[in-house]
Amino acid sequence: MLTADLVHARRSKGVLSLTKLNAEKRARALVLAEQLHDIALSHVGQTRGELLEAWDTIRVGAREKKLADGMRKLIDDGLVFEVSVDADPVALRKEVFELATARR
Repeated sequence: MLTADLVHARRSKGVLSLTKLNAEKRARALVLAEQLHDIALSHVGQTRGELLEAWDTIRVGAREKKLADGMRKLIDDGLVFEVSVDADPVALRKEVFELATARR
């Protein structure tokens, strides 16, 4: 879901309503979404930082920054990131507690 800072809205007579994308902006939104999605797919197995750097290579004009940020947010919301840890969490936790107890 988009946050308030990523949508265009108008207030009229106390009613807040979202502004629809015109045909040109809608077409650009689809292009941006496709580019962001393709980059996300090509970065499976890489770090989140690498993905964000790759997304930053997409050129967007100042007037379409909010549109691009919204597309990024929607795609990012659908991603699942995993943490790769070489150590066994249970053994590591046990060692930390043993060291803490020994220092008391």
